[in-house]
Amino acid sequence: MHIHIMEGTELEKYQKEVWMRSQIEGHDIQREAAASSTKVNKDDSVKLINLLTELGEDLRKQHFDKDRKEVIIKRIQLGNFLVREIFEEENINDENKEKLKYIAELLEKQCRLVTEIMKALKRTTELRSKLDTLKKDNFEKRTESRRIMLEIKEKNEAKQQIIRDPETMQSLKEFDIIMQKIVIARHTLQGLVLGSGVNWADDTQLLEVVLKLGETLDFK
Repeated sequence: MHIHIMEGTELEKYQKEVWMRSQIEGHDIQREAAASSTKVNKDDSVKLINLLTELGEDLRKQHFDKDRKEVIIKRIQLGNFLVREIFEEENINDENKEKLKYIAELLEKQCRLVTEIMKALKRTTELRSKLDTLKKDNFEKRTESRRIMLEIKEKNEAKQQIIRDPETMQSLKEFDIIMQKIVIARHTLQGLVLGSGVNWADDTQLLEVVLKLGETLDFK
């Protein structure tokens, strides 16, 4: 009686093959995304690449789930075969008792491996869920940052456009000239009050005028 038991090394090999197929498919998806990026603007390109990446992850997960189901089916088939071999009385004799004992040990070992694999799969699923959440948050933050940067750029461009306007430039020049004249007049008046010999410190109104003349103008 020849029985094939799928052990840990075979399962690892099987999972590696699944992973390699998913990598190839992911590479094809990214190549298609790069080819299509010349036909859309930057915003659409970012959205398209993120969408294709998510689709690639879903496709890889579906392949993994499909292959895992196939492994489970094979285990069930093997289990049914073993049940028939073990519990049919005509097969229980001195000659195959050692084989049955060996099978029982293998089944126990397989049970432990399956338990460890299921724990690892559960942990992997949890980590994948956290990773998906982080990817989503990161994408939202990058989108928000891009929106803010575009707003800042538009405001700066509008400001530069106003400054470059001939009428605005002329108004700024005239304003600078007026400001210079006001400063000169303020300092002159302040000097006259201080040099007049009037006891301006005892005159509340005159004191306020002198102090005001020394303040910096602020038109904000």
